[in-house]
Amino acid sequence: MAVTLRGTLLLIGLLTALVAFQAFTRRPAGGGVAMAPGALLSVPPRSVTRVEIEERDWQLVAIRSHDGWRDTGGRALPSETVDDLLETLAGLRPVLVVEHEPERPGDYGLGPHAMTLRVVDGEGTQLALEVGERNPAWTGLYVREVGRPAVLLVGALLRWEIDKLRGRSRDA
Repeated sequence: MAVTLRGTLLLIGLLTALVAFQAFTRRPAGGGVAMAPGALLSVPPRSVTRVEIEERDWQLVAIRSHDGWRDTGGRALPSETVDDLLETLAGLRPVLVVEHEPERPGDYGLGPHAMTLRVVDGEGTQLALEVGERNPAWTGLYVREVGRPAVLLVGALLRWEIDKLRGRSRDA
């Protein structure tokens, strides 16, 4: 079978058309997978005054002070680690909406036993997330906003930053 310029151009055109079709085709509302716009944290990290993380066996409340971050007992926390978490939240965008309203949120590690993450500034709570399990490839993490049904997939970097803060806050 001989390769011709015409055949090659035809295949390139077909591939281009398929990519364009995929990129511009909207998925039906309420079903399938949809893209989720916007960063998780919509306020500047420097405006955040409090970060709360709660899990069954661990809790951390970080409060911004004039000289860094402190826990509720006044003990210094590793400020760069708290700041790294906030920078991650400000830059991390959901990759997609996995389910608009899952039948079994527990399949994603969400629900009453999920880790919760709250970010507060002078105006009040700016972000409240349930943090679930990693996806099967461990490249993403399932989350959802507290009080909302949609399950989002975000980069696994969020879990890494939380685990880093957990480890360093115990060492501090």
